[in-house]
Amino acid sequence: MGWCLLPLAFVLGGGRSVLIMTSAIAALVVLFGMLAAILIAVCQRRWTTANRLALTALLMVGTLYMVERHSTVIRFTLARPFYVSEVQQHSLQRMRWDWAGGMGWEVSLLYDASGAPPDSNTKDGKGCTLDVRRLDAQFYLDGIFC
Repeated sequence: MGWCLLPLAFVLGGGRSVLIMTSAIAALVVLFGMLAAILIAVCQRRWTTANRLALTALLMVGTLYMVERHSTVIRFTLARPFYVSEVQQHSLQRMRWDWAGGMGWEVSLLYDASGAPPDSNTKDGKGCTLDVRRLDAQFYLDGIFC
């Protein structure tokens, strides 16, 4: 039963975990294997096979790029029912959860029942921005974005 909660723990835990690192390494191994298979097919003059493998590798790289680019929206969409149940359970007008962070930066998920969070848009000298970004009608990301 505990293994069923692993995806939920991954989604709520920040999205960057051992599971993601393992998946990234596996994807790289598959990609290098496909490149080797493409070279073998070209050397054997199997043009149709080489074209299909190259198209598959291109689609795989494109998919991985799009998943990484939209990981925040994917994570919020998967975890939204959890956050809505937390809001309903506590009956608060504003709630904040840790979303992401590291040394010197932090991003929080903010729930505001009024639908109007404080606006902030300031830049520091390092190219980072203190900002509030809307995810949903009442959910926002609030923090330092680099």
